[in-house]
Formats: sequence, structure tokens, C-alpha cells
Amino acid sequence: MKNKDLLRKCCYELYKNNWFREHVTKYADDDIVADYYHDMCLEEPEDRCSLKDYIQEGGYNGEMYACYKEFLQNEYLDIEYMEPILEDYKQLWADYKDDLMKTLRLPKSIKFKYSQVSKMSQDELENFIAEHLSARYGYCHYGFEVKIVKEEDAVYVTNIEWDVSQ
Repeated sequence: MKNKDLLRKCCYELYKNNWFREHVTKYADDDIVADYYHDMCLEEPEDRCSLKDYIQEGGYNGEMYACYKEFLQNEYLDIEYMEPILEDYKQLWADYKDDLMKTLRLPKSIKFKYSQVSKMSQDELENFIAEHLSARYGYCHYGFEVKIVKEEDAVYVTNIEWDVSQ
């Protein structure tokens, strides 16, 4: 994905906007400006910092959204957290899920030798594949398609849709 950095930065900005809506009321935002004014009046002019730096240092009542690096290591990897933030933006949501799959290195298809599964019923085969996917990759799946090609001694599992919310 050539726009991976742009995607992640836009997700971060939407995350911050969401964080503000959940954590900062208009009054808290106004209070911080008043506190900044009060605190800066006590400082010498050359020791004063910007409002932005003041907020970065103290947060909003001691709380602050995650920095970009922390966001990428935590919130960004949590699809349940990100879904309500991104779901209204179809392209962003689709690109996010695609990037998450690549970040987590989850395959869209895998191949088994037919001889491994040849004596299994369809239900047994699907259970075997589901258990293999969960054990190997640590995530459950929403679904997959199975194509058996006996001539190639292969069972292709394709169109795997992952449930990365686990």
C-alpha cells in the first residue's frame, strides 16, 4: 500500500478527534486556557511556553491521548476500538482493514496437501482448517472458501476473512 503513512496519519487524527469528544468538554477546554493564562502570568516572559506545549505537558486534567507511536502499537491494532471511529468513512475503513491484515501478516489464502485431509468429511475439513488458522495465526476467521484439486494433491483455502477483534 503506497499510501500507508497517509492512511495511518489520518486514522491518528480521527482517533485524536474521537478522544477529544470523549474526554474534553467545552468547559474543560476553556478551563485549560484560563489555567494556562494564570500559570504563564507567574512566569517570566522568556520562560513562557506555548498553549500547545502547556497542554502536551499537563494534558487535560492529567489525561492525554496517545502519541503517534503508541497509537500505532495499541489503538491502531485494536479493530474493535477503531471500527466506530472509521466505519463512516468507507474507503478509510476498507484500507485500514487491509493494512491491519498486512501488519498482522494474516494470509488471504493457504494450501494444504490433499493427502493430509483426504479422509475428512466436509464438516471435519472445515473444523480442521478453522482450528489450524486459529492455532497458527492467533486469530479467528469470519469465513473462507475451500477448493479441492485432487490432481495437484492440494486443498486451497481462499478468501479467508479474519476476525482480528480477538
